[in-house]
Formats: sequence, structure tokens, C-alpha cells
Amino acid sequence: MRRIATMGAEMASFEEVVNINEIIRLNNTLASRLQTILPHVERRRINRDPAPIATHFLQRSGHRVLWWATRPWDAKSPKGVTRCNNLFGYGRPGDSDTLTSDIEFSVHLVKFRRDLGGAFLQERPQKEVVLAHRGNVTYGTTLKREYFLDELDKIHAPLVSADGARFALIGRINSPRLANEIEDFVNNVLQAKVAYVQAHP
Repeated sequence: MRRIATMGAEMASFEEVVNINEIIRLNNTLASRLQTILPHVERRRINRDPAPIATHFLQRSGHRVLWWATRPWDAKSPKGVTRCNNLFGYGRPGDSDTLTSDIEFSVHLVKFRRDLGGAFLQERPQKEVVLAHRGNVTYGTTLKREYFLDELDKIHAPLVSADGARFALIGRINSPRLANEIEDFVNNVLQAKVAYVQAHP
């Protein structure tokens, strides 16, 4: 682990949570928190999914409101649900149009792997858990992770290091400002996507 400063705070070190049972527990905790801080619920279509699913908005009205939805994924696996996709984006509550996710915080639920974007990191020495992202994103096509993280770094989005890898920091799972921190993260992702395309045409 490499010690770094995050968001102007004191020096901290991070270690990725790799125990699958702990990841499942933390993902359930995250879902409970998001259901609380994003209280307005509608059934909306998201991306290419034909069926509407429960979508939680930060507020019940507005032109550009943060939303979250969770989509269990099984790919017809005999093991059942193998991963959870937490989708985030902006949309207008009350509309009937299809929402488009801006970023996914996805984690495996059967066997730990590092090929999805979502990660739970444990901050030392406080042992608090933070949400982080590996930088696996798409913008018309799949973007190269390290180059995308570079673009986040250029706009001073908070990055942290754990177990020799870089992550984009989202916020502490128990933070009272988690909704605002997710908004900041999504906005940084949108800005970095545009900068990436301009830098790598």
C-alpha cells in the first residue's frame, strides 16, 4: 500500500476488500444507504433493458436529478446472480423517457475478481470503508483505464492507491454527504470522458 493524501485530508493508506462475503455485506449496506438518501422511487427503463426497474432519485422534481438503480446480473448462469451492477446517472423524475447510466459501480458476488469497476477499500488506520472505482468506463467504446484515470487526475478528481493500483475515490460508505460525493464523482466522470475523447481521438 502506498500512503497518499486524499481531498486535502491527512495522509491515509488503503487496502482493497477482497473477501467475497464482506463485499456482499458492503454492497447490501450501500444499497440500504442509497435507498435512504435517494428517496423518490419510480419504475424507469434504463439503457437497453426493455423492462422498467425501480429507480431512486435524489428528489422528486428537477431537470437534472441524480438517480441510482441496482441491476442483478446472472447471464443465465446456473449459479444464479453472479454480480450486482449499481447504475448512476442524471435524469428528470416523472418523465417516461429511457434513462442512460453515466457510470456503473459493479461488483462480483460469487468469486472476487478485479475486472469490474466497483471496489470497496478500507482506509487505515480508521478502518472506515470507502467506495472507489477502477476507471472501467465506456463512452461509445471502452476507454483505456489508465488514460481515463489520468484525465480524472488532470481535473483534480481525488485518486487513491491500494495494493499497487489506482482508484477514483467516491466517498466513505457512511458519509453524511454521500449523495453529494456521488454527484461530484459522476460529474468528474462526465468531464473526464469528454477530455479523454479529445485527447485520444
